[in-house]
Amino acid sequence: EYFEIFLSRMLMCRRAANFLNCEFELVINGAKLL
Repeated sequence: EYFEIFLSRMLMCRRAANFLNCEFELVINGAKLL
């Protein structure tokens, strides 16, 4: 049971990290365009 909670949290963190990474790349690309 604990492992399932840990796994779901890890997946959520990974999704959040991917989302933040995409946002960060957009900002960098925007800065390069400027």
